[in-house]
Amino acid sequence: MAAIPGRIVLVLDDCHLIEAQAIHDPLAFPLEYLPPKMHLVIATREDPLLPVARLRASASANHLTILFVCATIGLCTNGQRRTIVQSVKEPMNSHANPRLIVKICKQYFEDELTQQEIADTLRISRSTVSRILSKARDEQIVHISIEVPAGLFPELERALEHKFDLVEAVVVETFNHDSPFGVARELGEVAASYLERTIRPHDIIGFAWGTTMKSLVDNLPSKTVPDVQVVQLNGGLTPHLTDLHATALTRDMAARLGGECYILQAPGVVDDPHTQQMLMADPQVTQVFELAAQANLAFIGIGNISAESLWGRAGLLTEEVTSELKSLGAVGDVMSRYFDKDGVLVNSSLCGRVVGLPIEKLHPIPRRVGVAGGKNKFEAILAALRGKYVNILITDHLTAQKLVDSGNGASTDQSIESAE
Repeated sequence: MAAIPGRIVLVLDDCHLIEAQAIHDPLAFPLEYLPPKMHLVIATREDPLLPVARLRASASANHLTILFVCATIGLCTNGQRRTIVQSVKEPMNSHANPRLIVKICKQYFEDELTQQEIADTLRISRSTVSRILSKARDEQIVHISIEVPAGLFPELERALEHKFDLVEAVVVETFNHDSPFGVARELGEVAASYLERTIRPHDIIGFAWGTTMKSLVDNLPSKTVPDVQVVQLNGGLTPHLTDLHATALTRDMAARLGGECYILQAPGVVDDPHTQQMLMADPQVTQVFELAAQANLAFIGIGNISAESLWGRAGLLTEEVTSELKSLGAVGDVMSRYFDKDGVLVNSSLCGRVVGLPIEKLHPIPRRVGVAGGKNKFEAILAALRGKYVNILITDHLTAQKLVDSGNGASTDQSIESAE
């Protein structure tokens, strides 16, 4: 029979020791040498022949607790009789020795011993060490304090993750909350650090265009990651914004990672739905989409409806388009697909002219990193979270606090669907 962790075990059959040193009289066991408050476990038959009263008195005098074990007799494979324990009656008010608790805590937290090293040193089980450490925290014998450096917001990140069911939130201290370009630079730098931390060999990375995405690429150090593929998620912009063009950014990112790039040779928006349908059906375009749908990581911006947005600067948000979007309740976009405050796609005329990965293929990507912040993007970011377009968010600390304070979290329904 295996010893019960953390206890001294005498296994006896009719007062004869079976699986320990040959002690025929349990009263002869040197109880005074056992650590205080240890448990002396006696396995007996249904009609025990042990001198129970005398054992209790002797154990009590030595500050020990006796556990009596109901047992039956079975046969080993070699034919010898042995005791098989069926159940153990736990002691009443069994508490760990305070001295032992403090000793274990000192060794674990100050001496940095492992739980197994402590167990071996003190001749107790590892599970006992683990239970005592938990008990020490529960009873506030141990207080764990983490000194958070200035500019880090772990509690805000945890609050975002909990409220919006995010895989991870990264909150960045901003000094340019009123400046879209300033916030983009701050967030892009941290997004590059996040990519460097999380990228793995064989990753397929979907990548969209935007000011923040350009800052990400600009801050990404060159390194070689085996078999990485970077794929463009949406078509390009107008010629005068070539530095923000998805094609250029995709090529640059792939070069910095030592990977391959897959370019979407198409504009981001066309003049009419017929042209869009032709491009979306083009074999070269569909091939890129097929790879993009296999991505395990995607970096996307979250846009709003304003003249300062990338679409506005590209001249694509005309007065007519803007009026239509706002009449439909649109507050922001992901990959040029606009949605309302609840994250539900709006069925605007613009939708039929956008060339890019179909939005329903975005949601299955395991890690969808939204990088956005600033004074004017709160509503768009909140809606994107409610619609579950992103499950990892990198944002500034002022926007993060406002998101945490907002009325409700992410929708329980998948909102990547068009409104009727």
